Amino acid sequence: MIHFIIADDNKEYVDLFTKYMLTTKYTHQFVIKSFTSKENVERFILSGVSDYILLVAPLLIPNEKLLGEAGTVFILSDSSKSLIDSLYPILFKYQPLNQLISQMMSIYLDNNDYLPVGNGGKSKTKVLTVFSASGGSGKTTLAVNLSKELALRDYNIFYLNLEYFHSMETFFPINGDNGFAEILYYLKAYPKQITTKIEALKKQHTSFKVDYFEPSTNHTEVGEMSKEETELLISGFIEMGIYDFIVIDLDSSIHERNIGALHNSDYILWLLLDDIQSMNKNKQFLQQYRRILAESYNEFSEKLKFIVNKYLGDSLVNDWKSLDIHINGYLPYVPQWKAVSNREQLLNQREFNEEMMKSINALILEQ
Repeated sequence: MIHFIIADDNKEYVDLFTKYMLTTKYTHQFVIKSFTSKENVERFILSGVSDYILLVAPLLIPNEKLLGEAGTVFILSDSSKSLIDSLYPILFKYQPLNQLISQMMSIYLDNNDYLPVGNGGKSKTKVLTVFSASGGSGKTTLAVNLSKELALRDYNIFYLNLEYFHSMETFFPINGDNGFAEILYYLKAYPKQITTKIEALKKQHTSFKVDYFEPSTNHTEVGEMSKEETELLISGFIEMGIYDFIVIDLDSSIHERNIGALHNSDYILWLLLDDIQSMNKNKQFLQQYRRILAESYNEFSEKLKFIVNKYLGDSLVNDWKSLDIHINGYLPYVPQWKAVSNREQLLNQREFNEEMMKSINALILEQ
């Protein structure tokens, strides 16, 4: 594991930074150390550690002769203005710590092409996709609530929306940065840099600590996303080694990007509504996937977890077994969602979240 060192003569800042770093997903990627004197920084370097990241205030920068090729150095500056003659990248000290760390890791990845892999004994990154054959089934509500609840249980989560028409503004702060548009550009033009760009362009929801991209404002760009580009993006997340789950939110279509996501998922939460229209659409989708996948359909079908949403607690009125569909879970009908005026109504429905996590524990977390 790589050592990460924060060095500043302001002990209060060092303590604050260290405590914050220990709450992030990077706590399992680095051995985190802090120093408040130049002597201790130099002593650490002289100990012969093979690889490290040093974030250091100007007064504590060690002798240049000590800074060989083993370390990556960043200057922690009180000024937001760049120092033209600096040998090392400069980061502004007084900005939100999540932004500072994201900037630092983006530069680090530009030069190293990887993050250390190590996640505290947890399993490797799993791709969990939410899908349905019919619109209005509650995919996004499930995907966002699931992301939030997993994050509250200390899992590191990235919510990836790949819908043609999304509703992310309902749940996430959107400032018009158009980050996903840049991701799509790099997937086409500079695919080898995609891991770096994920790190640079991701945002984090401040209240429930889920990472995400700001959506593209050009729906055509999303519509042109290929199966190969989707697979490359998913691989980029996995190579980072810092997420426990990538939760993918898809629209109800057989599009290349959906096929790429479904094929590269570890689990697929396939939502059903117990009505005849939903049943007929699911029949068509599953028949189409059998034709597309041919001999690999059986392997694909093992990933499917069929969940009945808006369940009233009675016997199902449709014969899902006739479609070779085994019901794996149920999510309750929520009367309060008939008319919704704010995101809190959709995110804090206790009964829904309890039933959701009961299914997720049985189908995924306890496996």
